[in-house]
Amino acid sequence: MDERSVGERFGGAAEGEGGLMMGLPLSNSAMFTRVMSDPELFRQLAEVVTGVRLEPSTDNNVEQTIEPVIGARGVRMDVVAADDGRVIDVEMQARSEPSLGKRLRYYQSTLDVHHLRKGEDYSCLRESFIVFLCTFDAFGLGLPAYHLERACAESAEVHVGDESHWTVLNASAYKGETHRELAAVLEYVATGSVRKDDPFVNRVDAAVRHANGDRKWVEQVYSVMSYEENVRMRYSILARQEVAEKVAEKVAEEVEEKLAAVRQEAVAEGRAEGREEGREEGREEGREEGRAEGREEGREEERAAVSRLAAALKAEGRESELIEALSDSGALVALMREYGC
Repeated sequence: MDERSVGERFGGAAEGEGGLMMGLPLSNSAMFTRVMSDPELFRQLAEVVTGVRLEPSTDNNVEQTIEPVIGARGVRMDVVAADDGRVIDVEMQARSEPSLGKRLRYYQSTLDVHHLRKGEDYSCLRESFIVFLCTFDAFGLGLPAYHLERACAESAEVHVGDESHWTVLNASAYKGETHRELAAVLEYVATGSVRKDDPFVNRVDAAVRHANGDRKWVEQVYSVMSYEENVRMRYSILARQEVAEKVAEKVAEEVEEKLAAVRQEAVAEGRAEGREEGREEGREEGREEGRAEGREEGREEERAAVSRLAAALKAEGRESELIEALSDSGALVALMREYGC
């Protein structure tokens, strides 16, 4: 078992007055789903991040997995709540997501398919809100919030009327948020600091502290996170190996092309020499055989030397140097001398 504190292992929130000092922060996905399984806390969070007033509810779906159709990729949503007129999904995102826009698109389609019953008209689709609460700036503009709405590129007067709303929040830019309650939430996610005058964040912090007091659950979360990290690391290693193999294949192809050019040049030179030597009586056959054997031996030695050099450079991650050297005889000779090839 790791001897460090849970906060040290998981990058727990920084110390702040009245705030979380160590342990799993709210930005941890397991902590977020546990805390937001409280319908009242989620209702208040949803109101803060969407700006929409909601009726109290006792029905929250946490870590809900939805498969839009059989065989399609399933979606595990952090916290989803729905009433007669709206459906709201709030996701905690602590890792950079390069395809965030397409992920929003897929989540939207999944929610729509899931909540529209067979035979119902499209007008029955509920107004939907998908919010990604990120610990980082997903779009790099330094804004605390990005509100994404479908619109007509030709005229702002066109109202699409799809009633779907996407919001991507950037907790790291909490200082730039002018809405007091939202700024308090973003600051808590980013730093763990609790504003004394914000009752909602104080209640969230109390729930986070209570969950961190469940040491058995915290250690279970750690075990799962360790397993997921190992899987990600393994995939990363395999990806790097695949890249290295592709580079090696390219190097081999380039080497073979260069050797082919060298062979063609040698053949041309051999033929020219052969014609010149043919003018010398009594020595043509012997000279031709000798030069042919010498050229073949030279080519074999050259291939072997370049192969040894390629293997040595690949082992040290220097394949690109060989590719460059193949077009620079001086550099190639220098590399061969360096590696004794």
